[in-house]
Amino acid sequence: MTRPARESAPGPVRDGAADPRRGSARESSGDSNRALLLVAGAVTVLLLVGASVPTDALARFFDHPAHPMKSAPDDLARAARSAMWFRTAALGAALAWIAGALVLARRRRDRRDEEGDLARPRASAPGAAHGVRPPPMPWRSTVSLAAILLLAIAVRIPFLVHGLWFDEIAAIGDFTKYGPGPIVGSWFTPSNHVLQSLLSWLSDQAFGTSEATLRLPSLLAGLVAVVAVHAAARRVAIGATPSATRAGFADLAGLLAALAMALMPVAVLESTEARGYSLVMAFTAISIWAFVRGVQQGDSWTWALLAISGALAVWSHFVAVVVMLSVGLVAALDLGAASIGRGAAGRAGESSESRAARRSRDLSALTACVMSGALACALLAPLLPDVLDTREQFRASATASAPAAGAAPALASGASNASALGTPTLASAEGLRVLLTLTGTWAAALPPLAASIPGALLLVIGCVCAARARSSRLALGAALSGLPILLLIVIVGGSWTYARFASFVIPGAAIAIGLGAAAALAWNRRAGAALVALAAASYAMELSLLPPRQPYLEAMDEAASRATRRDIVVDASIRGAPSAFYAPPGLPVISAGSMAERLDDATKDARVRFVVLSYPRVLPIDREATLRARGFVLEREWPGWIDWGGGSVQLWQRANAAPPSPSAPR
Repeated sequence: MTRPARESAPGPVRDGAADPRRGSARESSGDSNRALLLVAGAVTVLLLVGASVPTDALARFFDHPAHPMKSAPDDLARAARSAMWFRTAALGAALAWIAGALVLARRRRDRRDEEGDLARPRASAPGAAHGVRPPPMPWRSTVSLAAILLLAIAVRIPFLVHGLWFDEIAAIGDFTKYGPGPIVGSWFTPSNHVLQSLLSWLSDQAFGTSEATLRLPSLLAGLVAVVAVHAAARRVAIGATPSATRAGFADLAGLLAALAMALMPVAVLESTEARGYSLVMAFTAISIWAFVRGVQQGDSWTWALLAISGALAVWSHFVAVVVMLSVGLVAALDLGAASIGRGAAGRAGESSESRAARRSRDLSALTACVMSGALACALLAPLLPDVLDTREQFRASATASAPAAGAAPALASGASNASALGTPTLASAEGLRVLLTLTGTWAAALPPLAASIPGALLLVIGCVCAARARSSRLALGAALSGLPILLLIVIVGGSWTYARFASFVIPGAAIAIGLGAAAALAWNRRAGAALVALAAASYAMELSLLPPRQPYLEAMDEAASRATRRDIVVDASIRGAPSAFYAPPGLPVISAGSMAERLDDATKDARVRFVVLSYPRVLPIDREATLRARGFVLEREWPGWIDWGGGSVQLWQRANAAPPSPSAPR
């Protein structure tokens, strides 16, 4: 019978002999507590400062000059309510952080003698994982990670300079252009991904307005996610293999997970648009790393980092609340198993001291979840009055204007009339893509099931491999269990969803795929290499075949090249005039209203020569008849992959219009 692999550093220590690592454990405990108190103190001071700002001053800061629900331009009532909510939530969060930091520091101090014992090798169940520390990265791995980051940048640059699509333009027009106060203090449409809008505003102020500058925060967040996934995957893999090959396997798994994060279409596409999903991926990846490190080592400052990253993920997008829900659920289940002694490690002979350490770290994780929730409430408090007033937008609906079965409605998440349109459910193409997120591709330009098979196989292998170790199981469970939680919320709450809402699961999928790729290569080098190559080829082919998300830029450039000084362009879209973002000075663009309902009136003027029509599969079918009756013909249609082909843009031109005058070029 073989002895179970040990989860701690090799090297014999005789019972009863003085262990110098006891002293280092105590020193580490003190350093960790000092770091915890420093971080928690900084967060608490910021919250108390925010809570102490007078309500009137906060109201003026939060006030949105174009808020559609204001009773008058100078009305500050809504902003004052946001200010009161923020001050109350900030004070409560500060108290929660003080209490949480004291609990974490005390728990770490109470366990420090045991931490010294746990640093000693002992025969334990595979997965006890206490005191596990991955070896330092060899220089070859560091160079390889740098090369992967360069590859990630190279893959993302072409998508970074594509024209903006509806959601990005809606966020800029509704929030970003008004500055930080209205961004963090109002939310009358779902287009406001608060932290992303704030960072895009900062980037725009620093570097000017362009696709690249507005998307720069997402690009940087995507690169952070690659590094964090690498670090998390090394820790997940360190306990999932025998000790003799542990270091090499962990390095390989970390690099392959980083490579997956660099190449997966779902990660590439979300890190090259001015939306909050890339930030969600980055903070989720950091949360996974912090959680698995806390489970393996128990440093108190790690739990503070987990709390902060979880809160910032929610500030980036509301749906990221499932990240900390997942961590809390996994920690609570493990706590129950440790308490009743029925976990896998308990059945294998885990000592009472080890179970006590498990309980301590699980309780620390739950404390971090409470601290994260308190901080998230403070960050989101100014938005909550608007969220409550517009909560009907979250309900799924289906109307006659929705596309046919199997075609996802193209209502962008920034549209304010979500309740007036068919919104995507789990039974739509969006629901399929939510599940495909786990495989690394949405297959927007390939057959979905065929394109997802290589990634799915690697994912399954990685999950099986992670089941060997407790810390690996917990980390991967926390990283992936958010998806069923999201599905449950959607089903029970009757809400709508988009595939990109599941962006929080992408880091966990990359970790599992990297772990599976390393395991496949270890089991059978040729078969594993073939499977990894198939996955990489599928990802590369998907990215190479994708057109721009939504080609407003191309359509407006074409209209501007043909227009004369007297011409007018009508924008027929689901809301507003998104193509006007790319209109040159002197070319008027007017909106045809929500769902182009005023298209007939807007095109009566003989000076209207062009109509830029987007979301043709979603707009009512009589809009095309209206254009033809007014003498317009379809000049060109540009495909757009967003909403699985529903994001195409058309240019219509009045057939009897005179050609451009040479004397009045544009």
